Amino acid sequence: MEAVDAETEDAAATAAEPSLLPQRPPPPLAAAIYFANRAACRLELGRATAAAADCSAALELDGAYVKALLRRAQAYERQGELELLEKAVAGAPRLRLAGWC
Repeated sequence: MEAVDAETEDAAATAAEPSLLPQRPPPPLAAAIYFANRAACRLELGRATAAAADCSAALELDGAYVKALLRRAQAYERQGELELLEKAVAGAPRLRLAGWC
């Protein structure tokens, strides 16, 4: 009987402890990270238009994702899209209000 009680105690202790495995981000955030990382690769390959599109997709999923905002601004700068660059930079005050900056 003691073995069963020990197993029950171990199961209860394990359930009460936070997982030791790394936690995965929720699916929309994971997808936003994917798009922003792919955008970084595309920027390195000189594909600024595709990088900007990936960053926009990331921001659709998480509008406060700073890396996506930065990379989209870099992509617009490399394209020479100054009007779009100004719009991208205009998103920064929104982040300040959210406590990011």
